[in-house]
Amino acid sequence: MNKKTTLKFNSTAFIRSAVWLPLLVLAVGAFGNSVQAQTPWIDENFSSYALDAQLSTTTSPNLINAGSFSLYTKVINDGGNVARYYKNTTANGSQVMFGFSPNTETLAPRTRGYVSFKLKQNVNAAVGTALTLDVGIGNATAATSTSSSANRLIGLSFKQTGTSAGIVTVTKADGTANSTANSNVAYAGSTSFSTVRIWFNDSDTTTMPYTDPSGASQTLAVNSFVVYIGNTLITSSASGTALAAAATGASLNFGKIGFSTASSGMIDFSIDDIYAADSAPAVSSIAITSPNTASAMVGYPFTFQVVADATTFGSSSLPSGGLSITTGGLITGTPTTAGPLNVALSVSNAAGVTGSGNLAITVAAAPTSVPVINSSPSASGNVGLAFSYQIAASNTPRSYAAANLPTGLNLNTTTGLISGFPTTVGDA
Repeated sequence: MNKKTTLKFNSTAFIRSAVWLPLLVLAVGAFGNSVQAQTPWIDENFSSYALDAQLSTTTSPNLINAGSFSLYTKVINDGGNVARYYKNTTANGSQVMFGFSPNTETLAPRTRGYVSFKLKQNVNAAVGTALTLDVGIGNATAATSTSSSANRLIGLSFKQTGTSAGIVTVTKADGTANSTANSNVAYAGSTSFSTVRIWFNDSDTTTMPYTDPSGASQTLAVNSFVVYIGNTLITSSASGTALAAAATGASLNFGKIGFSTASSGMIDFSIDDIYAADSAPAVSSIAITSPNTASAMVGYPFTFQVVADATTFGSSSLPSGGLSITTGGLITGTPTTAGPLNVALSVSNAAGVTGSGNLAITVAAAPTSVPVINSSPSASGNVGLAFSYQIAASNTPRSYAAANLPTGLNLNTTTGLISGFPTTVGDA
């Protein structure tokens, strides 16, 4: 039987200073275009769907009619139409699979090529943080489910992590783990989608040239694959990681991509721009995919990450002495003047491809009102079970503090969320 841990909060203990933390007004903006010089095997962006529609083989001819694909997936607006895979029950499994050809009863086998998709974790307290969205590149047999790890010739598992940094585990056809992405590959709670790119070469004799997301020329070895998230290579080498030794050559016959989670689990991710072809589409300019608006305040630190598949970032219009941008695209500094600030952005990659866009920053005057806590002064939890308590206060405080938290609980000093797993019984 679980015992309760009761927290008692002093309403003056959480506020360090009367500093206002601006809420970013986010709107996904994309700049630039890409040119496709080939006929893709699949190019699904869900633009033909009405909002709240479930997926259908009529609207998506590459959708494989198996695995209760519409049970937990429908189209929502998230900067445009995307497919939300939201499984909020521990009953009834499902899978969403797309063939690398429109005739999903007889899939065309592919032995080398390129696959990409965009992914975003939706922060949702109702689904917990333990399970994974499993993405599998499978064979050319429509009835073979990628929900089984044994059927994923290339597998990626994205853990539901809430607001924590995301972890991606890559597996190959024999089920062995290949690598775990480092913590800077963040898809958790992102306001923009992460692009996942996979090149595979199941030839026994011929290497495969490709251009990586940063614009650099690479060569993929025989019987191997690579996986990138954004510009970051998350498999072991740009020249490729070996496919399963027991299934080399034409025997693999890649033919589909599938999205699933454990039948007993819950998950909430959004998916967009599923693409597969002989090679990656040619790019004539680089898209900036981070929000194109933000908010700041005079006298207080501001941070904004520009997101693009680029190696160099810059701006010609940041105010001197206030804000600056690194070559990695991080804008930081302390604004000195209230009012609108229009920032011209520029990006480029190793191949010399460029892109541009604008960021509109609204800089507010410094606040004068003192924050006042108005959330409940007490909360209770159970030893060994997840606990969460959000400190709420008026006048949008900049930082929070708490004293004497029970062992196992932590405070996010920026958001005011107390969370964790209590380990002892008693009051605090």
